[in-house]
Amino acid sequence: ALLRTGLRRTAESAARLIRDGDAIVTFSYSSTVLAAMRKARSARRRFHVICAEARPRKEGTQLAVRLARAGIPVTLTTDMGLFTALGSASRVLVGADCVAAGGLVNKIGTRGLAFAARAEGIPMYALADETKFLPPALESFLRIAEQDPAEVLPAAPANLQVQNRYFDRTPLDLLA
Repeated sequence: ALLRTGLRRTAESAARLIRDGDAIVTFSYSSTVLAAMRKARSARRRFHVICAEARPRKEGTQLAVRLARAGIPVTLTTDMGLFTALGSASRVLVGADCVAAGGLVNKIGTRGLAFAARAEGIPMYALADETKFLPPALESFLRIAEQDPAEVLPAAPANLQVQNRYFDRTPLDLLA
């Protein structure tokens, strides 16, 4: 019940960030971002979403499909295509896997998106309820693990190292 309550409250608050005519950029899948956009849509706001696929697992594709099924116009783009889309964006909304004093932990690429949004003068918000905040005493245990390199390149030749991380850490001062 606490999780549903936190998600609902965060989505209601975040939905107020979305205005008629907005172009919202988002990245990867977030149930909180989805709930906020559904809430804004139910308030009869008209907006468009530009969503990146979020490789290697393409979680953003799942979000784009759910948004479209909710009646929200959405454009699905490649991860790198998202940077071009920033030129027409009103704001960026992303979810959060974890928020700590050392930064926002979210899908890898969030950090680059935050720097690009800052350079374009576009506010970026991470939507998270209290269940996503890591107590300071536990932050030293937080690690961003390497994943299976075969997801990126099934048979790497000698002298080629494949890096496959699902998450990165974004400095909090890059967020609005």
